[in-house]
Amino acid sequence: MTRFFAYLLFFTSLFSAIEAFAESQAVVLIPGTLNSVAPGSYKWDSARWILEVSPYFSQDISEAFKKQGFDVYVVKNLHPTGDLLANGESAAQQIRIWYSEKYGRQKKPPITLVAHSAGGFYALEAATQLVDLPIRQVICLSTPLKGMELARFFFEPEGRWARFWSWVLHPFQKMFDYRGLTSVTPVRVKDFLSQVRLSRETEVWGIAGQQDPPHHWREVNDPHRLSPLFALAQRWIQKPSDGMVTVESALGQGVELARTQGQPISVHSMPEVVLNLDHAKQVFDYRIFKIMGIRESEWIQAEQQRFYGELATMIKQKLKSSPKKQADHH
Repeated sequence: MTRFFAYLLFFTSLFSAIEAFAESQAVVLIPGTLNSVAPGSYKWDSARWILEVSPYFSQDISEAFKKQGFDVYVVKNLHPTGDLLANGESAAQQIRIWYSEKYGRQKKPPITLVAHSAGGFYALEAATQLVDLPIRQVICLSTPLKGMELARFFFEPEGRWARFWSWVLHPFQKMFDYRGLTSVTPVRVKDFLSQVRLSRETEVWGIAGQQDPPHHWREVNDPHRLSPLFALAQRWIQKPSDGMVTVESALGQGVELARTQGQPISVHSMPEVVLNLDHAKQVFDYRIFKIMGIRESEWIQAEQQRFYGELATMIKQKLKSSPKKQADHH
């Protein structure tokens, strides 16, 4: 009888482990412009007396997905202001290597790409190159899917500051790759998106961030308001935005993307899902803003935890419904 219960316990544990693995899901975080130089989070290693700095995404963002059972990989070492296609290719290579090493010959779980800012373009290029992998969703957070107003001012020929910036940047063309900055004008974004080719199973979401600018100088260090740099940019944008990307552009309503087979798909605009943070607060460690003098910066951490936790839940729900959708396609 004791042996019977031992076998029962063993097989119960085995089936539970198999079931847990079968339900495993992969999330890949893809950073945007300044990806390899912008400090996302930091941790003091007292044993080695070293400050460990991780680029771009805060630890709270990764933890929000891990708490929901996701395997998380963060794309690294992209060019801070480099070409959209080149960074997308680099992201694709990293994802393929990680996915192969992580899961090997075992049953491979679906992949969701969660990308911030220009990272959304890198993600779409990566998905184009990885049509053989089960990429189910590309989630673009504050990605200018219709281009950036600021880039139009500075880099499109008819922009009011285009000639000035061309003169300023021309001497640095051979030393500094800034194609990632000039590629986010409305015209060039449209050209870029025209070459995207997604698999039949891949969906794309557009999610916007938004904060209002300070109404008074006393509010410049208010975490609920745009940070000073973004408040200044907002004077140029003059539309609801996160201080960098307008809500309209981030939602991508009306943007269509081609598939490798079948009809093109529209970006799923999600106006009901709002990230109540400016462009930098959406991803960077809240302690960085505390150093910058932003008061009550813990609210930034709480908002990141709320939003990315809800996003992780939403991804799981969408993935559960995807088998039915795929059956409907066939």
